[in-house]
Amino acid sequence: KDLFLKAREKLEEIEFLCVPADMLLCVYEAITYVYHDIQTSSEIGADQLMPLILYCVIHSDLVHPNATLEIIKKFCRDREVVMGELGYYLVFLEGAIQYITTVTKSSLEESLKAEVRGRDNQKKKVLTLF
Repeated sequence: KDLFLKAREKLEEIEFLCVPADMLLCVYEAITYVYHDIQTSSEIGADQLMPLILYCVIHSDLVHPNATLEIIKKFCRDREVVMGELGYYLVFLEGAIQYITTVTKSSLEESLKAEVRGRDNQKKKVLTLF
């Protein structure tokens, strides 16, 4: 099964649209597909959702994600829309694109080392309980 195929295809549609509100709706629909594809009975939070959105953006065929994002942000100024659920999902897309364009090999390595150190510290705390 192709992981998050519908979500990635929906993201790719964004660049063929002309109306920023339609682009924003596409973002919403793409993330809705992500939720649907994981089919979990429990609530999924932002920390669990962001890596999935990153995956979809990385594996989509978006050609100009930064330009598309800027068009949405500049021309979709309805405060109620941007401050609501659609805006919430737009922030996810923006965060994913920002991360992808700024991440470096050394920052990933440092992040992994910090995570390993954190796990080691947690193990030590558990062992001291016994």
